[in-house]
Amino acid sequence: MSTLTLSLPPHVDEARARLLLAIALFQEDDLTVGRAAEVAGLSYRAFVDALAARGIPAVPADDDPVTMHAEMESVGALLRGVETHP
Repeated sequence: MSTLTLSLPPHVDEARARLLLAIALFQEDDLTVGRAAEVAGLSYRAFVDALAARGIPAVPADDDPVTMHAEMESVGALLRGVETHP
């Protein structure tokens, strides 16, 4: 995993920046919901709620078996407390 360091404007806090980055990477299919929740520093449920508040579906629309398997692995790892990587 890479580390990113950046300076944020005073009106943007780190939690908001992490959430927005996680949402953007999720929407680009670069992260699963579970991994995006980790990046955002939120629980799986809190991240899904944040997506819902923005009208973003948390379930992949294409029903691709590989995508669904990766998502299930990510959720399972979160429930077990294990860090996962895409």
